[in-house]
Amino acid sequence: MNALIESKTCKYMVKRLLGEGSFGRVVQCVKLDTFETVAVKVAKRECNRMAWKEATAVKKISALDKDRCNLVKYYEVFEYKYCAFISMEMLDISLHDFMNQRYCNPLSLNEIRVILKQMFVALTALKSIGIMHADIKPDNIILVNQSQQPFKVKLIDFGCANHPADIPCGAIIQALGYRAPEVMLGIPVTESADMWALGSVAAFLYLGYHFFPSKCEYEMMRGFVHMLGQPNERILEKGKHSNKYFWKRKGIMKHTWVMKTPVQYSVSTGIVIKQGKSIKDKFTCMEDLAKHHSQPNTESEVKDTLAFLSLLKWMLCMDPVKRITPVEGLGHRFITMKHLPEDPAVDCYVESSRMSMKVCPPLSLENEIESFVTSSEIIKNREQSSKGSRLSYSFATAADIQRNRQKREAARTKNQTAFRLAWHAKDDMSWKLRVKQKPGMTQKQLVESFSKSSDSRMECTSSCSCTSTSTDSGEGSVNAEPPKGRTSLGKRIKNFFLRLFRSSSDIEETQHQPSPAGHGR
Repeated sequence: MNALIESKTCKYMVKRLLGEGSFGRVVQCVKLDTFETVAVKVAKRECNRMAWKEATAVKKISALDKDRCNLVKYYEVFEYKYCAFISMEMLDISLHDFMNQRYCNPLSLNEIRVILKQMFVALTALKSIGIMHADIKPDNIILVNQSQQPFKVKLIDFGCANHPADIPCGAIIQALGYRAPEVMLGIPVTESADMWALGSVAAFLYLGYHFFPSKCEYEMMRGFVHMLGQPNERILEKGKHSNKYFWKRKGIMKHTWVMKTPVQYSVSTGIVIKQGKSIKDKFTCMEDLAKHHSQPNTESEVKDTLAFLSLLKWMLCMDPVKRITPVEGLGHRFITMKHLPEDPAVDCYVESSRMSMKVCPPLSLENEIESFVTSSEIIKNREQSSKGSRLSYSFATAADIQRNRQKREAARTKNQTAFRLAWHAKDDMSWKLRVKQKPGMTQKQLVESFSKSSDSRMECTSSCSCTSTSTDSGEGSVNAEPPKGRTSLGKRIKNFFLRLFRSSSDIEETQHQPSPAGHGR
């Protein structure tokens, strides 16, 4: 307390300790020349290398607007008494401490949306200059001033930040509870690993506790496979550490990767797995997360929950290539609120959602985000649209089908490709079943007519096949065979040798016939 820290430009007086980590501690100081309150990070002497590494990352991000990009402001980096010091702006508490103050009560979707949008902007800015943060966790997302600007956050701690190409393949980065699967498997990492960590943070804020186990790597990988499925063969073949969690089962045609059991993992690594409550006891799929959160009260809140789970699935995608990018995250419907009514007076939930987003500054890339929503968003949510269309078949009437047919004809005459693509999500049962619909016919009658026509078509084909087999029964001819496309390879080889045997026997019979009269030997 009241100790002096001197740099080349000014002096700092220590007021209190803000926090302490594995690489150093952060103290609140007062600049004696301007009496401004700042935060000073004091690195441990054995961790000075990390502080100077952070200093190089600070130089790279100096070209960015820190307030618009939601990044912490750095003032200076200096050395004093053989220790590295980093002076930065004074912020409020971290998300981790904020959740502890709330006794780990989950945040609402409106509060999570504000945080995610600001972090998407920060990751987009870092990606534009080719930097990966590599240590995103609730401790490194800081609230600016919770009382005056609720859930206005900034990203701090660039001690592990680097260009993805400069990170060695197989290097261990990120905190264990927020470590991406490609890092654990030893695959070359990209900026998408930050998106995985941010998805884990979003799940932590939504549940109030860590989504994946944060004490054992094996339990984490087991949770990945249980909730999100096993990584594909391409990823496992490329990983340096794949043999640590999986083993190859030899097959006739190819080898398949199989998850190791706790006993197999303990034998291969020597680490004993303590059996306890796992993620399997809580969740079976991503939709089960909604059961551990406060239940929605309105229809808009139900839609918002589905939108959040959709975004979370794309953020926690096992394949880093298919994982959503920060710009695509800004264009997701959970962030843009396209699925909510535009009129805030319709629902109090919608009004509070739009009011909370006023903390986020306006973006300068609105055109890119809109183009993403109109093109990629439709493709990425194809499964949801197909489920919705299947459910709505039962509610379609003859009038709806006729209306869709007229719209399709109008689109064909105007050559509107986008309109025709949008029509595919509509419910035209007659087009699906290839049955001509009579005026006034309901969908039930349409399906019955389709089943009758299919039954008659089957009877016709069976009768035709019987007549064809009965007519082809001449001497020396083989019975009628199915087309080659439907015949197996073994039957084709057998038929080939039968024909070869018959042709050879015919040749032998002609050779052994007696010579005609009048000819000698």
